Amino acid sequence: MADAVDRLFSEFFTGLTERQLTYLKWEIRQRVGSSDENIGGSRGSRRNGQRDLVEGNLIREESNPMIQRLEREQRSMAEFCLTLDKSSLLILNYRYDNRHRYTWYEVANKMMKSERQCQRQVYNLKREFKQSVWYTREIVSKYTYNRNV
Repeated sequence: MADAVDRLFSEFFTGLTERQLTYLKWEIRQRVGSSDENIGGSRGSRRNGQRDLVEGNLIREESNPMIQRLEREQRSMAEFCLTLDKSSLLILNYRYDNRHRYTWYEVANKMMKSERQCQRQVYNLKREFKQSVWYTREIVSKYTYNRNV
């Protein structure tokens, strides 16, 4: 049965989270900002126009809750994967990469283990992730600061 951790693993190992982040940031950069409110127009406003556009885009990117959520998910999954050994990463990659998702039988053959051992290892990894610092929203949001202050 699929749960939130399965979704996180699948999106991370498929690369969907990274693609969504890239697309959302691109979409924000493509939006045309409001025109200059300085009707008189001075040399300073023309000179700072590009800088204001870049700053406006950065503010919109950093204040977007969807981008913040995706960055938090990506960062937590990447940091969790740094704690794993090579065989655990291979099993997760074989099982959760939707571009070439393998059955338990194929995963077991590639890892030279039984199907049950592979299933148990993935179950233990999911449980370890759920109990880790990276999965709890309170701790993840506690250490992400708001740059718009």
